[in-house]
Order: sequence, then structure tokens, then C-alpha cells
Amino acid sequence: MLPARRRSILRFVVPNAVTTVSLLIGLWALTCASRGEPVDAAWWILVSVLLDKLDGTFARLLKGSSDFGVQLDSLSDLICFGLAPAATVVVFSAAQPSWWTGGYEWLLWGCCATLPVSAAWRLAKFNVISEEMGSVYFLGIPTTHVGGLVATSILVASRYSVEGMGDAMPVLLVGFSFWMVSSLPMPKLRVTGKRFVDLLVFSNVAAAYILVPMRALPELLLAQAVLYAIGGTLAALPHRGKLSSPVLFY
Repeated sequence: MLPARRRSILRFVVPNAVTTVSLLIGLWALTCASRGEPVDAAWWILVSVLLDKLDGTFARLLKGSSDFGVQLDSLSDLICFGLAPAATVVVFSAAQPSWWTGGYEWLLWGCCATLPVSAAWRLAKFNVISEEMGSVYFLGIPTTHVGGLVATSILVASRYSVEGMGDAMPVLLVGFSFWMVSSLPMPKLRVTGKRFVDLLVFSNVAAAYILVPMRALPELLLAQAVLYAIGGTLAALPHRGKLSSPVLFY
């Protein structure tokens, strides 16, 4: 048995170590994007998405939440789900026969820059009000989910050579950016006590943890991300009037 002091320290070390690994993977995704490899970058972004879910789970299970962990997680999220997806889209769209490459590279950069800027604003506000967070809904789409949506969209577009995606992706990034800082409610993934809902959530999360390491079925991953984002938002809209407090913004 470890001494009590070491066990106490370990419960903080584990979630922060997971966050640090996620941060390193986000940096690797940026490296892949800089090499002109948007597909590899997209898969690594998805790995960061999975790790981002794990660090919070470990922190809750081990009761290892801390102010340091909150700050570290936000910095990691900014890189993994703000900078890395934006850089990946710049490379992806510039490599396509798209409108953006016809002398409008500056506009491509500007559209993609909205994502890390909006992510920074959102995460900064979360850090200010983290102790007063709601436990049921987000207001606006989370940065982690945006990273997943961008990555899976690029993977599916690349696999099927979808025409026009090089033009569309920067525009989608602008839309995601406004969604992140909006007040549209979105339910958190959590245990609800409703058997069908909990089984559906568990099966979809389990599928993601299996498929991403295998680099398989990005179509299913994209469908999951889109259905959760749109379906969850539509289902939560009737509760919007009760969620106007800024303390639920994250």
C-alpha cells in the first residue's frame, strides 16, 4: 500500500498526466498539418478528444480536481481543439481545387482563425466561472465536440473525395465558432438513470474508443457527432429560458 500522502498526490497526478498527453498529441496533430497531412492530423485530433473525456473521468473518480488541472485542461483544449483543427482545415482547403486558393488565402486564414479565437474566449470564461458550472447543460457547443466535428468531417471528405468540401470547411469553422460562444443549450453526456438513454450513450462512447484507435469508420463517428450536436441542441431548446445564467457557459 502506498502511504496516504503519496496516494493523495497520485490522485492529482493521474488526470493531469492524461491532459498532458492530450496536449502532446495536439502538438503532434499540428505537426502533421504543417507537413501537409490533414488526414493524419484529423485522426490525432480525435485521439485528443478521447483523452479529454478520460482526464475529466479520472479527476472525478479519484477526486483529483484542482485549479491547476482546470488551467492545464483549458490550455490543452485551446491547442487540441482550437489551433490544431484550424491549421488542419487551412492545409486541407489549400490542397483542394477550391475558391480559397484563387488569391483569397488571406480570407481562408481569417475564417479559420475564428476557431481558436472563439475557443480562447469560451475557455477563458469557463475558467472564471468553473466553480459555478451547471451539471446538466452546456451553453454553446463545447470546444472538444467542435474538434471532433471538424476532424471527422475532414476524414469523411478525404475518404470519399467529396467535392466542394475544400470550399465549405472554412465556412463551417466560422459557424462552429459562433456556436461555441452562443447561448444555445446542449445536454452533457452523463448518466441519466433512464436505461435506454444511458445504454445509447454508453454504446456510442464505447464505439468511439474502439474505432478511433483502429482508424476505422469515420462515417459513423461523424454521424454520432452530428446527431449529438444537432439532436441534443434541439432537445434542449425548450429549456433555454431556464438556462440564461452565464454561469452555465462553457
